[in-house]
Amino acid sequence: MSPYGHEARLMKKVMHTQYGLRRFRNGDESLQDEERCRRPLVIDDSQLRAIVEADPLKTTGDVAEELDVVLFGSCSTFAPNREIKKAR
Repeated sequence: MSPYGHEARLMKKVMHTQYGLRRFRNGDESLQDEERCRRPLVIDDSQLRAIVEADPLKTTGDVAEELDVVLFGSCSTFAPNREIKKAR
């Protein structure tokens, strides 16, 4: 199965439908989405946009280095760059 393309879009639609049906079965008949918590942004969007527009081929690692942040997680989320001390 391709990570991009028809199969991925179809799978997302199926999962969204299953989520809605589960909510309905549990008594939630509202059509409003729930508030979701997000990690706070650690960089300014305009600063990020300027870097990407200046060089669209720059990797996320290069952008992170320029912004002095580190990438972590499966989605390559930006986080503040702090020195990590190894336990000895």
